[in-house]
Amino acid sequence: MVICRPKLIIEFKTEGLGRGLQRFTQDGHETWQIGEFRGHHCHVDLNTIAQVVFDAAPVACQGGRPNYTVWFMADWDCANPFRKGGYLSVTLNSPYTEMGTPRREVIDPVINLYRRYCNDKRVFAEPGFLHAIA
Repeated sequence: MVICRPKLIIEFKTEGLGRGLQRFTQDGHETWQIGEFRGHHCHVDLNTIAQVVFDAAPVACQGGRPNYTVWFMADWDCANPFRKGGYLSVTLNSPYTEMGTPRREVIDPVINLYRRYCNDKRVFAEPGFLHAIA
């Protein structure tokens, strides 16, 4: 999971975040926490997510192969240098073997997630993602 802000990039390996997403309410205040209280975690305002965008674009760090990213977009300028409304994103870690073969066990869950929610009007796929999963 990557959060970009001016002069700041925060990266979390999601497998190190423990239980994943949790919702807490206290005294009328709602917060969403990714990760457990012990160890690494962060708080996000999921109520600001206006759109979820699935993308796959070739990048140098993947040997010119597609880098699969799920963008959680807000309808305000998040000052993300890659996408103006990019509140946060999740990018796959090691989607290819050392020989460059796609690791289906890493890529397929993102494809399945898109297919599960693709009919939701807030979910969108970039042409590169649709091409990559074809």
